[in-house]
Amino acid sequence: MGDIFLSTLNSIAPIVLLILLGYLLKRVGFLTKPFLSVGNKLVFNVLLPCMLFINIYDGMDSFSDIPWNFVAYCLIGMVVIFGIGLLVAVLTTKRNDRRGVITQVTFRCNFAIIGLVLISRIGGEEAAAVGGMVSAFSAPLCNILAVIALSYFDAKNRKQKKLLEGPEGNGASALVISESSSGDVFADDLSLKSSGDDLFGNPGGVSAGSSGGDELFGDFSLSETSYFVFDDGPAGRAAKRRAKRAKKKAGETPSVRTTVKKTVINIVTNPVLLGTLTGLLFVGIRELERAVTGGDVPFTLKGDLTIIYTIVDDLKAICSPFALIVLGGQFEFRSAHGMTKEIVVGVIMRIVVAPLLGIGCAVLIDSYTNFFAAGMNYPTIIALFGTPVAVSSAVMAGNMGGDEQLATQYVVWTSICSIVTIFATVFLLQYFGLITIP
Repeated sequence: MGDIFLSTLNSIAPIVLLILLGYLLKRVGFLTKPFLSVGNKLVFNVLLPCMLFINIYDGMDSFSDIPWNFVAYCLIGMVVIFGIGLLVAVLTTKRNDRRGVITQVTFRCNFAIIGLVLISRIGGEEAAAVGGMVSAFSAPLCNILAVIALSYFDAKNRKQKKLLEGPEGNGASALVISESSSGDVFADDLSLKSSGDDLFGNPGGVSAGSSGGDELFGDFSLSETSYFVFDDGPAGRAAKRRAKRAKKKAGETPSVRTTVKKTVINIVTNPVLLGTLTGLLFVGIRELERAVTGGDVPFTLKGDLTIIYTIVDDLKAICSPFALIVLGGQFEFRSAHGMTKEIVVGVIMRIVVAPLLGIGCAVLIDSYTNFFAAGMNYPTIIALFGTPVAVSSAVMAGNMGGDEQLATQYVVWTSICSIVTIFATVFLLQYFGLITIP
């Protein structure tokens, strides 16, 4: 057991220490935000594609090596956990801007950075090739599911609380206004007296009281720009229609077609996907050469274009340590006031429930069927279902109407807590003979 503990520690500790190094270098001011921003782009657009390309090109001999059954298991598992996440999100909070974020954290992993490094360390080159192949399918699915979750709850949030811009200079802003049957006007459960002025210049409409300065009503601050939410009364509905038309005409409300188009473009131009597909392309060329020559491979990238291969291989070599340092530098601890329950639920779903389902079902399937050879695939399963949520999830949540602060908390706390769960997972799988660290 001591040897198993030591081998597990030797595999996991370097990952943790490199992330910690990045965080400490950021804290002492050695790593600046501009550097981290550029470094993150370098990792995502150059280094990771090179790593995936080399992993597939060196670790995969032909297309027959693609474990289709295992790929199907991974994708089905992601969809199932996505569905569970939807249910958990609805039961956890009434805030739709947080429901999408909770759903996202349940299935979205940091496969590109922590996952691929983890696979290489605990599974070697063969496992790394499998991870690269799975990423060609899991990365697009992950993005699609994230868009579905965030868009669905953002639409519900807009339906419940459509923040519509009113005319300037009315003395109030960022008020959530509703009108009771008696004609009283309320702002975020705080009663306001009507000023008698119609919001859109029409008699009989919904009006807002004038603020004497900056005040705070719930989550809404009073400043210069005016935003309003109306009830379903006749005046409220008319005001909403006029404001919505004005916002759509100004291009402030993206259409569903625009959102879908942007998502498709982002998926097909994803550097991680392109690196994987390029690796598969060269494997296809190698297989075509065998078919034409009867088994010989007269041209190889490594043998005939040695300079190019060496450059790409060197870029792969610096990917893992550099990516982990940049990841650590992006950690920011912020106040979790008002979202403790959501953080606890999301973290448990990401690093406890998801790996229990993903890894547990794989163990059962491998024990009683020959559906797929789970042995060499366990590192990929751990990376897909057990790693913390991706850093990009926070940015995506903020851009799609989700609670970016909650998403940022998930990045930090799943990364910290997963140190324990990943270590325990690798240790137990070694103890029961399911994986062997090279």
